Amino acid sequence: MENNHQPVRRATLADLPFLIALEEASFGEQHRSSRRSIHHSLSSAGQEVYLIGETNPVGAIFLWFKGDTMRIYSVAVSPESRQQGAGRQLMNFVLELANRRRIPYSVLETDSEKTFLIDWYRSFGFEKMRDLENYYAPSKSAVKMRRQNFLDQELGSNRILIVADEDLSGNKHPLLHILSPSDFFQNLNESSSREKIILNLSSSLQYQSTGYYVSMLASARGQRVFPSVASLLDIHNREILKKISVEVRSLRLLPVTQILQSTFRVILGSTLESTYQKVADVVFRFFNIPVMSVTITTGDSGGIQSIQPLSLQNLTAEEKSLLEQSLSRSDGFLKKIPGYFVQPRYTLAILVNPQEKYPPSCSIVLNNFVEVAKKLHIKAEFITRDDISRLTAFDALFIRETTDLNNHTYVFSRLAWSEGLAVIDDPWSILRCSNKIYQTEIFQKNSIPMPQTRILVKGAEEEADISFPVIIKQPDSSFSVGVTKANNPEEYNEALHRIFIKSDLVVIQEFFYTPYDWRIGVLDNKVFYACKYFMSKEHWQVYDWSSSEEINYGSSEAVPLENVPPFVLHLAVQSSSLMGDGLYGVDIKQKGDQAFVIEVNENPNIDTGCEDKIGGVSFYETILKSFIKRIRAGKKEKRYLSSEPLRWPNV
Repeated sequence: MENNHQPVRRATLADLPFLIALEEASFGEQHRSSRRSIHHSLSSAGQEVYLIGETNPVGAIFLWFKGDTMRIYSVAVSPESRQQGAGRQLMNFVLELANRRRIPYSVLETDSEKTFLIDWYRSFGFEKMRDLENYYAPSKSAVKMRRQNFLDQELGSNRILIVADEDLSGNKHPLLHILSPSDFFQNLNESSSREKIILNLSSSLQYQSTGYYVSMLASARGQRVFPSVASLLDIHNREILKKISVEVRSLRLLPVTQILQSTFRVILGSTLESTYQKVADVVFRFFNIPVMSVTITTGDSGGIQSIQPLSLQNLTAEEKSLLEQSLSRSDGFLKKIPGYFVQPRYTLAILVNPQEKYPPSCSIVLNNFVEVAKKLHIKAEFITRDDISRLTAFDALFIRETTDLNNHTYVFSRLAWSEGLAVIDDPWSILRCSNKIYQTEIFQKNSIPMPQTRILVKGAEEEADISFPVIIKQPDSSFSVGVTKANNPEEYNEALHRIFIKSDLVVIQEFFYTPYDWRIGVLDNKVFYACKYFMSKEHWQVYDWSSSEEINYGSSEAVPLENVPPFVLHLAVQSSSLMGDGLYGVDIKQKGDQAFVIEVNENPNIDTGCEDKIGGVSFYETILKSFIKRIRAGKKEKRYLSSEPLRWPNV
């Protein structure tokens, strides 16, 4: 008997008595959470508890969140309400919650002796990771299981339809449905949807057999079918087999002097013969036949001798078990098929300089952007300065090499913006942020708090009234280059002379020391990360360029936004909004309950273990989703090469 789909809600402290009673009714003393532990789960920022049932709850699920993982700590249903679907509804709810929040993994632990629970979790797509010896108590072990999230969303309505003469009664995966060939032909409501994935496991796949026509009709309906009619023909084409044999020989399974013929079976890209798993990967990638027998010869002139499709009736019990396991994690075999998943909606060029010594992002971060982009149906590709002629082939440009008005980065930004691409960093942000004269003027005009600052014109330096120490800034300086601390008139005059050779104006700013600067990340005029950048050892700046051999820089620390003073966050948005609505890193000094902007940086650093440490995958998604929003908005926006965008946010 199924539960009538009761509502699921977030638990509160008022539910504490019910949760305590549920623990006592559901778990032995070894597994039971204490009142204090439950109370902590209800009030902790990193934990959440959900109940099924609005006024009279019948079950609960406890969740712990850390980084890129949602841990299902426990699931319990009142004894009188079990076997009615409440537990499954709770599981489906939290897995969908993980999908919506784009949390990559769900994990859990369960009693290794309770195989029925392990099988139940497998029905939701969880896979065994490892055994945990003596986990609950001496000689009381557990199994750790993990599920990769997003899959239900990525497959969405692409529910897998199996066409087979024999029922796979043991499989309960929610994305799967089974029809006989005759039902497939007749039941149009169930079998004709273009979005469905068809696995053709019919007993015969010979030319013009029933199974052959299942694949043909599925193709005619515009469905993705495995195997396709083309695959059924290709496995008998000797020339095609010869070409694929070249790749098989490159695997070097045995020494070339050994000639051996072997036959093994491939089930959705996997095989029980581990020696031949790499061959199974190759063959399945080329032919996409769900269940097949493969005969190969090894050695220098070996290769594929024959491929024969198989039906369920041909499989042993162990092979059927492998098939059902593969179906229960449906993404596993689909990922082995090139081009299966939805083609990217958007294309993103990431401008990098492989030779740059101190780039704004390390290679790990750059690769993270590419991988996360795939999940959002964005094809991200690295480009360099030599690819400017290809720029208009993309929907968006993300500049991840150090920007400069006087090099190709600004040219790329300018061209991309004028051609209608979504651009970070846009040319207006580069213009405004790269010049400290501009920032000083606009901050003073808008009453943005900053250290006492003045703009000094060449020729008027002797008129200035200076209190030492003082900071002297070259207008287009970045990464602390061109920023000098003068402790006396001699150092002051020397610094001015050096800068006035390049610029007719210079920025003079009050100096006060703090052990760290806040670096607040702002995108779309919203804060989304915060870090502390500590001063380099025995130096007054984060970056110390005094050594001619290597840059020295201080450590950094990611900080949860809730631990940052609100006035610091507010000032970051205030000041960066004057630059535009792009991606900025705002440097702020804090003295007590006061905050002062040092500068707003376009092209801010993003490095692994620092800026992305707290947000994890969601950090990258925030930036990539902004690109999607900008791409969509840009399609409706007229742009002209010389006119600034009419976006002046209110401060």
